[in-house]
Amino acid sequence: MKTILCACIACVLIALPAHSELTPQDLDKIRLILTEEISKSEAQLKKEIADTEAQLKKEIVDTEARLKLYIDLKIENVEIQIKGLDTKMDTKIESVEKRVTFAVNLIYALFALIVFAVGIPQLIIAWRGREARAQERKIEELIGKIEEMTEDIEALKQQQSVKP
Repeated sequence: MKTILCACIACVLIALPAHSELTPQDLDKIRLILTEEISKSEAQLKKEIADTEAQLKKEIVDTEARLKLYIDLKIENVEIQIKGLDTKMDTKIESVEKRVTFAVNLIYALFALIVFAVGIPQLIIAWRGREARAQERKIEELIGKIEEMTEDIEALKQQQSVKP
């Protein structure tokens, strides 16, 4: 493009000092020269565009390969970190499970201790209460028998004192 422009400017500068008119042959020669220059420039530009396209395609392919490799490496690193975290979490979860199991067992033991500490004395008190009631009934029965016997004895005494 620049060469065409330069050629046109050169033609105009050369033609300025001339005071004669261009003949059709001169115009044909100029057209021929311009056409040749334009075709050379066009071919050169096409070649440069094709080279640039090829170079860009190669750079794109190389960049894609590098990006793919980079992404694969990052994914592998993330997977390794996830596996490491997974094992750490498993260990921590097992530790927490052991602690929770211990706490639950301790609560069961304390519950059983409370049941025994409160329940056994209550059972003893209830058993003693039954025995006490049973003894009170026996005592009342005995008192009732004693009263009957006392009444019988007094009745006998009165009979003896009346008969002598």
